[in-house]
Parts: sequence; structure tokens; C-alpha cells
Amino acid sequence: MAKAQDLTDCLAIYSSIIGLLEKTNDMEKMLVLVQKIFHLQGCLGIKYVGTQKDGDMLFMELNTGLNIYDIPRSLHRIERVFNSILFFTGNKDVESICNKGAGPYLRDGLYRLNNYHRAKGGVEVHYESEFLPLLHELYEISGYEFMLRDSILWATHANLSVVLSSYDEVKKLKEFDYADELTDKIMEDIKSASEKYKDNPEIKAYIDKADRCHWAAMESLGVLR
Repeated sequence: MAKAQDLTDCLAIYSSIIGLLEKTNDMEKMLVLVQKIFHLQGCLGIKYVGTQKDGDMLFMELNTGLNIYDIPRSLHRIERVFNSILFFTGNKDVESICNKGAGPYLRDGLYRLNNYHRAKGGVEVHYESEFLPLLHELYEISGYEFMLRDSILWATHANLSVVLSSYDEVKKLKEFDYADELTDKIMEDIKSASEKYKDNPEIKAYIDKADRCHWAAMESLGVLR
């Protein structure tokens, strides 16, 4: 457990984490966030020893205890452990952070660290399932279209938003019927968009990119027939 003199440092790290949780568009801030969360564990004298699973954030190949599909629960765990130590040392509880992990923005920001040059070799999202990075890529493609191209692949983005919203949803992808239904919906959306924009080469190129990613995901999910 943390020594009494360490708590000031721990509180300072925790305070910096609060500020970083909302900097989701800044890759450097996201990188520092993961480092700070890992550093806080060391400051508190604890470490995560659970089995690695899809979506776990790793720092120097060590588990930070933060999972991108379960961020509120991960943050609540950090908060609860810290508050327990503070309670037994006669200190007040810290500001709650678990609500700051709700929604897709923090998850998406942390996921993008996989392609951030300064994170290479140090910070990464761990994956056991090959299809998840492919679905994330498709989510990114459809999200770009959704934001800038008049909702071209809106249904694809909406369906993947649900799938990537929690670890319980991610686990369902290993069920054939669930994965098959999802990919069928995406296929119909891509086909419809492809037909609608067949005479627009610029937009069609984005749709074709989404289609290639979708087929690779289907193959990895084992739903090709």
C-alpha cells in the first residue's frame, strides 16, 4: 500500500488525470493519460493482475487496468481503490471520474493511440480478436462519411457504435448469429450507398474502402458463406 508521504503525489496525478480525460482529440494528451493512470497504480503500490482481454490498454506491455470498452467501470475501480486508501488515512474522497468515461469520445481517442507514432512500442490497445481492429477501421470510415458526407453510411456507423459501446456487446461478436446479423445490416447499407453514389468517383472510393474492410471483417468473424 502507499506510504502516507506518497499520497500528495498520488493526489496530484489523480488531478492531472481528471483534466486529461476530456482531451480526446489530442493524441499527446491521450498518451499522457495512459501513462498517468499506470503511474498512479505505482504510486498507490498496486498493479493489475487480471488476464488480458480485448480492449485492454497496455503500457510497456503491462496492463494499466483500463479497458476501452469498459471505461466507466475501469475508472470507477481506480477511484474506489484510491478512496479506500484515503479513507484509512483520514483523508476526504477524491472527485469522481467514472462519469467522464461515458460515451464514445474517450474510447475513440484511446483507440487511435494504436496509430500514433509517439505511442509505438510503448502504449497500445491489446487484442485477442483480429476482427475488432477491422470493425474499428470500418467505424472510423463510416464515421467520417457520417460527419462530412451527408450520412452516407449512417446505418453502418450507428450499428457499430452500439457494438463498440461496451465489453458485453463486444463479446457478442463471437456468437455467429449476432455477427451474421450485424454484417448483413452493414452489407445492405454499403450496397445501398454504392448504388446511390455510383456516378460520384470521390464518394464511391470511400464506400469501396468501407466495403473492403467489411469483407475482411466478415472473414475474420467466420460469417462468410
